[in-house]
Amino acid sequence: MYWLASHLCAIALRRAASAGCCITSRSSDAAEARMPSLPFSKDLRFDAPAQRCRVIVTKRMNMFNHFDILAPVYEWVISPPDPTRLKTLLRLPTDGWLLDAGGGTGRVAATLRPFVGGLVVGDQSLRMLRRAYEKRTLHPVRAQVQRLPFVDGFFSRILVVDALHHFSDQSAAVRELARVLAPGGRLVIEEPDIHRPAVKLVALAERMALMGSTFLAPEVVRDMLAAQGLRACIVERDRFSAWIVADKPSGGSQ
Repeated sequence: MYWLASHLCAIALRRAASAGCCITSRSSDAAEARMPSLPFSKDLRFDAPAQRCRVIVTKRMNMFNHFDILAPVYEWVISPPDPTRLKTLLRLPTDGWLLDAGGGTGRVAATLRPFVGGLVVGDQSLRMLRRAYEKRTLHPVRAQVQRLPFVDGFFSRILVVDALHHFSDQSAAVRELARVLAPGGRLVIEEPDIHRPAVKLVALAERMALMGSTFLAPEVVRDMLAAQGLRACIVERDRFSAWIVADKPSGGSQ
């Protein structure tokens, strides 16, 4: 009961802070996506039950995952951010691939799918990824962001929405995101701004819920990205979140 109460408190705070965000519905006649020939690294291993639900799994993860429990109600309690803002920050449309790292059910990715050549949702929660697969146009891959199973420089765009604080090794995650970002590509991170009082309450609630969250100041995130050779800056702030944009210097075609 203690864990559940803390979790519901965190969700309630997030829902209140995100009130007014736009929700974009998925078209009911979207064609079923075929599994792509993605450039995985050599250590990729498939999970048979996951293959049946068309979710690619890079390795088994038997750890307890709060989001497996939240998956059935997640999109009901957490609205996606404004897709128009994300489209502008990501410089969409593009013919290249977009990675939604920590993308869960694909609640954000689904709104951006018409503007990219292909879209991968990466997450650790298999139940969340099954929800992403139900949207039929996304490619769910179960993987840890700090050990992404993709070759260098594959993604033209990368998006991390409200997820960085959940990554267990944020420094390694940032290194991996920079590695798989194509030269000339862009990474956008939307993260709760720990400077805001509302976010401090969310951080406390998630700590009580034993979620293992670590909220970094936007300036720290910017500096971590810059340390990987990306041109990073904080472009927007509101009452709850900050948006950090990082561009990878072009060393070739995107």
